[in-house]
Amino acid sequence: MRAYAGFLLTLPMLSACAATPSYRHEVANSPVFSPIAFFGGDTVGEGSLKIDLLHVRPVHVVGHGQIAADGTLTLVQHVREGEKPERLRTWHIRPIGGDRYTGTLSDAVGPVHVESHGNALHIAYAAKGGLRIEQWLFLKPGGQVATNHLVVRKLGIRIAALNETISRR
Repeated sequence: MRAYAGFLLTLPMLSACAATPSYRHEVANSPVFSPIAFFGGDTVGEGSLKIDLLHVRPVHVVGHGQIAADGTLTLVQHVREGEKPERLRTWHIRPIGGDRYTGTLSDAVGPVHVESHGNALHIAYAAKGGLRIEQWLFLKPGGQVATNHLVVRKLGIRIAALNETISRR
């Protein structure tokens, strides 16, 4: 029984390492990814959500972002996932210095952490049910299109992944 318990304790660490894809080929120094600038205005995202051991669902997201006088972005997104009814998701993101941002998300439990590194944007937060969400977005040359790679983990084990292309309108 102790060997089984030890295996269960190491499984999340091994799974997290094995399931973390490398996006190094998408990293560049420019264009610089500002979430406030990119998501201010209208955006549309098209992608696919792979729920591990189940199936792939198409995802369509239409967003509208407004920037307040203090620099805070409010982004309202209409999300369609497969045959599910459309749902609204609201982000509030504000700069906290340098290339760092903080905020809230209607899907999150607690704060949303955001960091920009050249053309890369890293977003991390917790969601209901003990889920941990991590996103890597990469702004493409021209600044009008970004790719989004999102991974959902529970107990350190990857349970779903989203690959999406987001375009400014």
